[in-house]
Amino acid sequence: MPRVSFGSRVVQKLKRVSLNHNLLENLQVKEGDTIDLYFDTEEEAIVIKKSNAKSAKTDK
Repeated sequence: MPRVSFGSRVVQKLKRVSLNHNLLENLQVKEGDTIDLYFDTEEEAIVIKKSNAKSAKTDK
């Protein structure tokens, strides 16, 4: 699988990780969209994929 680096991130106190703006743009993901997360046990890597599921956006 080809790899493109978007830099390193620090795990925050509440176990959160912020994602690079360029990474989200490349995935065409915006606020409110749903993503799928996978753990690749062979590579010991987290995989982020844009979900086909409908986003949980609410209109106000």
